[in-house]
Amino acid sequence: MDAGPMMSRLRGALSLTKADYVRLVLLFLASLGLVFLSHAFTREAGRIASIWPLNALLLAMVLRQPALDWRAVLCAGGAANIIVDLAMGDTLQRALLLTGANLVEVSICFLLLARRGEAFDITRGRPLARFIVVAGLAAPAASSLVAACALIASAPFLDTL
Repeated sequence: MDAGPMMSRLRGALSLTKADYVRLVLLFLASLGLVFLSHAFTREAGRIASIWPLNALLLAMVLRQPALDWRAVLCAGGAANIIVDLAMGDTLQRALLLTGANLVEVSICFLLLARRGEAFDITRGRPLARFIVVAGLAAPAASSLVAACALIASAPFLDTL
């Protein structure tokens, strides 16, 4: 029984070239900078960021760089997120939970937006509408719910959404 083209993208070992490793290291360094700046900008306003540019960077990488394995991209971004969270004073548990929430968002977007063998192009109407619904509503709602559950011990649930 054929599980479909998307499931074939989810299975299998990582197959990375030397150039892929260089791109992943550069992605990791850019991710460190983005997470640090995001924390710095939200420090005065509380713990919750209204916008998290790392998610956009990771999503762009998995949608526009099909040669890079999406799991490696998420690992590089997730590792950078955890490192900066810890450096900014989060506990390991909180860093893992909040990073998990961000990776849930990017994963949902990737799984619902990516089409095997087809470039993602938001300059056309249908892909743009799909992008708005998925990346602007569904994935952030799921991520917010995960993050709110992670932060419930430090703030009222509705304040964290």
